[in-house]
Amino acid sequence: MRVTGVLAAVLLCHANCGIAAPSGSPCDLTERPKGMDLMEYAFAIQEAVEAPKKSANDVRECIALDSLGRKESSRRNEKGSAHLFVQLGYFDDPDTGDRSSIDYQIAENFVRYLSFCGFSQEESSSVSHRTFMKDGIIKVTLGLASREGRFDREFSNSARREFFQTLRNGGVDYLITVGHSRHGRGLDLYPVNLGSKNVIPVYSEQFYKEMPASVKGIALLGCDSKRHLSTQATQARREGQAYKLIDVQGLFYSQDGVKRIFETLDRF
Repeated sequence: MRVTGVLAAVLLCHANCGIAAPSGSPCDLTERPKGMDLMEYAFAIQEAVEAPKKSANDVRECIALDSLGRKESSRRNEKGSAHLFVQLGYFDDPDTGDRSSIDYQIAENFVRYLSFCGFSQEESSSVSHRTFMKDGIIKVTLGLASREGRFDREFSNSARREFFQTLRNGGVDYLITVGHSRHGRGLDLYPVNLGSKNVIPVYSEQFYKEMPASVKGIALLGCDSKRHLSTQATQARREGQAYKLIDVQGLFYSQDGVKRIFETLDRF
């Protein structure tokens, strides 16, 4: 009887935990510590499953989101929501030529956090972009580049149009882009074999010249984004506009996407 319960707990843990499960969940124990036998490991997992779950108030990812919302409300000295815009690029593997993208997986893990932290999806969400709101304090727009990991030209073209529409008209406070830098050509919404024909030119001078005045922070999470940003691009800001620019020096790994998004919130 005891063994059956333990095995059920192990299965429950693996069934309910994703790549980026919230801190403090039973998934913290899914990798067996060296020297622990299987039965002891199973008992440990059962104990974690049966233990009281952490509330959103105790999870650092939720704290980071709430802090961003409160900071923006305080800065404005008025009631209103901060708007965080996260745009994912087409995350394929340039080395193998695999046309599938993991932007969808990154999005699903990010949305899992949003749900855990008390966000609700807005009905106004489009096919490529989803909007989430919490307590009227912070709004999060999440943009994808692929249709559930598969390339769809119409979907990707629509995603680019939706990106600029949201950026220019959505009252965005903070922008985070996550994806391949394509050697400085920009955030690509197409697979690499199509020659970067549908990029968001996040490294160009013009992109920053046209940046809406509402934007207070930009993070470019992609390989060598620091090197790809030209001096002209970093200086091309509207007169009187001083936003924080966060970039990456060296390689950026897709499996760290969700983690790096939340780390960036603390730097804004």
